[in-house]
Amino acid sequence: MGSKILSRNFRDIEEGSVIEQIIRVAALSYDRLPVMEVIFERYALILAPALKIYTTVPVDVVLEGVDYMTCGEALEGLDQLSFVTIANTSMNEGQIGVVLNTDLLFNNLEIMLGGGRFEPAPTDKRSFTMIEKRLGTRFCEIALGGLSETLAQFCELKFQIDSVESNPRNAMLAPLATPTLKVVYRVKLSGREGLMTFIVPSTAIENSPVLMSQNFLAGRQNPEPGGERAMVSALREAEVSLTAVLREMELPLGGVLSLRPGDVLRLDIDPSEEAAVYCSNQSMFRAAIGQRKSALLAAKVSSELSPIPDELLQKMGGQ
Repeated sequence: MGSKILSRNFRDIEEGSVIEQIIRVAALSYDRLPVMEVIFERYALILAPALKIYTTVPVDVVLEGVDYMTCGEALEGLDQLSFVTIANTSMNEGQIGVVLNTDLLFNNLEIMLGGGRFEPAPTDKRSFTMIEKRLGTRFCEIALGGLSETLAQFCELKFQIDSVESNPRNAMLAPLATPTLKVVYRVKLSGREGLMTFIVPSTAIENSPVLMSQNFLAGRQNPEPGGERAMVSALREAEVSLTAVLREMELPLGGVLSLRPGDVLRLDIDPSEEAAVYCSNQSMFRAAIGQRKSALLAAKVSSELSPIPDELLQKMGGQ
């Protein structure tokens, strides 16, 4: 959501519209669904073998991304010419969408019919032929079957394809403002690749407390012996970024939006002032700013702001 604002040139935006967009974005709250994210991560491991049996060619399925947005935005972001299957859920009257872009649809068509390399997919708005619909629908049925198998570890949820569309804007999955999970996979069939997208409005899973759960702890509840020691050792080797802040200041949003190249912000910093050093937005130390012989700036830690507990230091020191 935020990228839609930041990607535009502020000078080209009419006065007041930036603030209006910020308010609109702030009003939209998309709670993450960790259980669903774990399900879709595991799903790729089930889908690849199922598609390999169906197509009899090597198959690779890679999760490209998981995003939260409105149903309208999820559908709007798809290619105008896509193969869209709308499936009913056994849980309630909610629906989800499975979308194949034309590359994946025609890759599947080529392989199943034993043909050579297909010509570039048509860019017109024509409807798909009967054989394209049949093979595309069968592909989506296998994809939905694999999703049901993955979901079986959490709940019983089956899918039944209700209709097929050639334009995502014609798909009536849920009201356009419905919070929606958009999951994109890159599917490779014998070296040919395309994208498959799941559009999951909250209305399709809202009757399942497990799937809608926002607190999920993956992994073992009781770590194996030595697991804590290994974790501490791994944490010590982890790389983190430190940020030294000399001065923070507050300005009205209108003043920030009116800044232009050449404008000067008076920080009023005394040369002897120390910087606050942050790690992951957590204040850690104060540091004196100076210059090394190499003429590069350096920060010398002078005091702790967030002391580490003694027992944790002993644990880490003993590794």
